[in-house]
Amino acid sequence: MAHQHACVAVERKASLAEMFRSDQHVRFGSLAVNGKSGAGRVLLNGVRVDAPVMDDERTSATNNTAAKVIAAGAAATISSGLYNPLDCLRVRWQVASKSDPATSRGIFRFGMDIVKSEGVIKGLWRPGLTSNITAMCLSNAARFGAYENVRDALVSLSAGGELRSEKKSAMHMLTAGVICGAVGYAWITPFVLVKTMIQAEKGVMGPNGVYLTGSRAGKGAYVQHLVSGAVRLAQDNGLMSLFRGTLPLSARGALFTSGQFMGYDGLKTLAKYHDVEDGPALHMVSSVTASLGASLFSAPADLIMAKYMADRRYKNITACIRDIYKEAGVLGFW
Repeated sequence: MAHQHACVAVERKASLAEMFRSDQHVRFGSLAVNGKSGAGRVLLNGVRVDAPVMDDERTSATNNTAAKVIAAGAAATISSGLYNPLDCLRVRWQVASKSDPATSRGIFRFGMDIVKSEGVIKGLWRPGLTSNITAMCLSNAARFGAYENVRDALVSLSAGGELRSEKKSAMHMLTAGVICGAVGYAWITPFVLVKTMIQAEKGVMGPNGVYLTGSRAGKGAYVQHLVSGAVRLAQDNGLMSLFRGTLPLSARGALFTSGQFMGYDGLKTLAKYHDVEDGPALHMVSSVTASLGASLFSAPADLIMAKYMADRRYKNITACIRDIYKEAGVLGFW
């Protein structure tokens, strides 16, 4: 009797395998599979057989990733364009010497002084705008487009090839954020370098083309625009000089992205675990948490990156870190 059941099982499996090799569609409950569509596994009456995944599912996943890439790039373009004045103020504040009287009254008064002497557009909004938009668009598209795929791959790897949402942990989110952030920022180094140098050297320009204030006071402009600035840097210092600061920038990207996704993805996962409704309110709270996490994680690397990129006197990152520590101690990195 057992032998007969075994024979039936083998014949059933063989017939199903034959159907999958053909172009026939087989429906198991609500699952339709096509013999030439992909690979997977189903269980039928205790018999496990290969069951291809539908082309529609693969196309849907590709379209979903493409949509995230486009949406992330568009969002970064808009946000970096709107908030470039704050980014420029941050860089100018970070590279300014703490012994400079202009910095003694705090960042708010420092910014007001810039607005009074140079204007909002010329002093804060325009410097590095094109470079900033280009860099953030490319970086966001890469990071947001890849994050879920990398995270799910890590979950699947740790679960022995099985992808289950309940297996997703903070470590998976953190690791995926570090990987996506490091890679997503490393490849935009030339754009960020030019942006930082443009913003760092800004000041009041005299009629003779020499800066009267700022980090290049008494000197002429060195880098003013994205393309011409990149060309000048390459001509003066070699092509690889465009990747000066890749290490702190990658570290900044890794810390920023891990904090960002730990805050957003982590809070949403925790909220859903406690049966909180997935809606606009949860998304907003998660976004705020992501911003706080990203800022807290990345502040030290952000400061090191800005000072190292803007001041070519530093021969290595260690010297830059040592100067920051001597000037303000550990808390000076935040």
